[in-house]
Amino acid sequence: MVVIGLITIAATFAGAVDLSKTNWQKALLNFVIMTISTALVAIVTEEGFFRGSLWGSLRRRRIRESHVLIYTSIAFSAWHISAVTLDTDYRPASFQLPIFLINAAVIGIVWGMLRWISGSIVVASCSHGLWNGITYVFFGFGTKAGALGIRNTALFGPEIGVLGFGHERSLSVAIVAMVAKAL
Repeated sequence: MVVIGLITIAATFAGAVDLSKTNWQKALLNFVIMTISTALVAIVTEEGFFRGSLWGSLRRRRIRESHVLIYTSIAFSAWHISAVTLDTDYRPASFQLPIFLINAAVIGIVWGMLRWISGSIVVASCSHGLWNGITYVFFGFGTKAGALGIRNTALFGPEIGVLGFGHERSLSVAIVAMVAKAL
C-alpha cells in the first residue's frame, strides 16, 4: 500500500494521471472482483505452491527459513517470465522486463515474509489479491492503462516502473532488517 500510494502521489504531482475517461463504478467493481478472485485462486496456485508446498518441502529438508524465503522468491519471479514474454497486447516493453522480474522477486520476499511471520498462506494470498487488484485495475498492465490513466508505466508502473522498483527494493530491505532484528 505504501509503494502504490507513493507512486500515485508522484504520478499526480507529475501530471501523469488522467481521470477524464475513468468510470469509477466499473473500476471499483473490477477492483473488488480482481482482489477477491486473485486471493482465492492464489491460495491454490501461486501462494499454495511457492509459500505452501515449495516452502514446506524446503523446510522439511532442514533449509533455514531465511534461505527458503530467498529460494521461493526467486522461483516466484521465474514463474512470471511467461507473463511478460509471451506475445500479447499486455506485454510490457522489453526494457521493462528486468525491472518486472526483480520486482516479482521482491514482492515474493514481502509475501514470503508475511507467510513466515503469520505461518499462513492465507495472509500472503489476501495480500497478493489486494496488490493485483490495485495494480492491474488502477495502473494497468503492459501497454494497457488502468483507471488512473497513467501511460508512462516505465516510470510510474508499480511492477514495471522505475519508481516501483526503487520503492519495493527499499521497502523489502526495511522489512528484512526488521525481521532479522526480531530473530
